[in-house]
Amino acid sequence: MCTYFFSVIPKILYSGSLANWGNSAILTWASIRRGSPLAHLLVEHTPWVFVPAQWAGLALEALSPVVLFLRGKALHVVVVLYLGFHLSTLVLLGIHFLPTVICWAAFLPLERLRAPRWVAGFRSRQARA
Repeated sequence: MCTYFFSVIPKILYSGSLANWGNSAILTWASIRRGSPLAHLLVEHTPWVFVPAQWAGLALEALSPVVLFLRGKALHVVVVLYLGFHLSTLVLLGIHFLPTVICWAAFLPLERLRAPRWVAGFRSRQARA
């Protein structure tokens, strides 16, 4: 959570305020510089989408500590939201944060997942041996 939350600080330092960064064209510039064909298409046809996307990214970063206090379905929705954020970054800019994405698994109830049948069969064979 700290990586998201503390990423807001350089944005304030380099632009002067969150409003300056949120209203800037930094995401448009990044899309032109290293964007995918889909990002280039967005720049050409819907350039207005970048400023709201920057504000949404800022909101996700600034509010990230809230995730530590969520439980149940609300937590799952927020995890999907952050994973969607990372997927869009990968698809549009070719930038991945794979270690961070993997860390989101810590917020999921993985202990509730059932093993596939072939795993259960393998375990019972091991127990008999």
